[in-house]
Amino acid sequence: AMSTPESVTQDAVLASPQAKASSSWRSMARIGKEALVLIVIGIVFVVPFIFIVLTAAKTRQEAALLQFSMPSSFQLLDNFREVLTFGNGRMARALWNSTVLTVASVTLIVLFSSLTAYVLQRRTDRFSSIVSAVLLAGLIIPPAVVPTIFLLQWLNVYKTLFGLIMVEVAFTVPFATLILLTALQSLDSEQLEAAEMDGAGWLSRFVHIMLPHLTRAITVVILIQTIFLLSTFAEILVTTNGGPGTSTETLSFYTYKWGFKFFQMGYASALAWVLFIVVGFAVALGATGTPSLFSRLDSGEIVVAGDQEEDVGGVVARVGDEVEAGLSGDAFASMVQGSVDAAGYLRLPRFTFEFESSLNDSLKAMGMTAKPTWVPKAIDAAAGQPTS
Repeated sequence: AMSTPESVTQDAVLASPQAKASSSWRSMARIGKEALVLIVIGIVFVVPFIFIVLTAAKTRQEAALLQFSMPSSFQLLDNFREVLTFGNGRMARALWNSTVLTVASVTLIVLFSSLTAYVLQRRTDRFSSIVSAVLLAGLIIPPAVVPTIFLLQWLNVYKTLFGLIMVEVAFTVPFATLILLTALQSLDSEQLEAAEMDGAGWLSRFVHIMLPHLTRAITVVILIQTIFLLSTFAEILVTTNGGPGTSTETLSFYTYKWGFKFFQMGYASALAWVLFIVVGFAVALGATGTPSLFSRLDSGEIVVAGDQEEDVGGVVARVGDEVEAGLSGDAFASMVQGSVDAAGYLRLPRFTFEFESSLNDSLKAMGMTAKPTWVPKAIDAAAGQPTS
């Protein structure tokens, strides 16, 4: 039986309070979840941060009590002055060791992991399967202390900063490689094949194609490893213990010594502030500097060669509009006019691979082509001449 309008209206009126109650419960549940998240964030991050601030401002006797209370006298500047001048610049040496350890380790991690990911992405044979299994084992199997120390002694780098860098790189390369290998799955293989056919070697393809494509993934790896390495502690404790002397003592390990060997919690908290500032500065530098650095690898020019009697500027501007490369006819015309070199070749700024592919498709009908200048003998390749 069909419902009459009156019955539908009655059902809607009866269901309205239930719908309102259900909506109210959903709103309350959402507010409760948000409040719970804020409480957890406050307990995990905000409360310890405030405790460090208060402890750094206390005297030695008050800081040793480890109480969440206001200091009787504000000693923050005095504690900072003490840790900065103690041991004839010992904190400066610890900061230098932390910088060397972090910069060297991150550089080697990015280099080795990106090269390994590049090889694994290009190869599908048994060798790549073995390497992938080894990388996976490196993530699952916990590091063994005794064999690690034995290997460092055998290489004569035990209790040296270089040996510590080797340990950090060996433990981290598997994790970084898997991140970069995942990011490489979205790389267009046609781009690598086209560059290879034009005579670009593996190093040129690695530098000018793969690294710019991995900019975001490499930035993530750099940020994660920078935070980890600046605060690393366990590796130093079990391999060098900061020695010999203070040659491998980092800022985080120096902070540990102030708190748990010298029993100066106020000074240790002040050093924790210094470490927090250093980590924040390093993260900001990595987040802003890495994309700028790798974008330069994909910069340069495109060389357009062939029959210059056609309206190349109009074709390029149209292709730019189609692939949203930000090219307009009027703005692009002035750029094209001043871009023809003495040999008669048109040089254009590089945009995206999609732009270059679409441009080449349009230029083929005109007997022309375009190549990036980092390709070996790019002008000859663009003109269709032999590259050997």
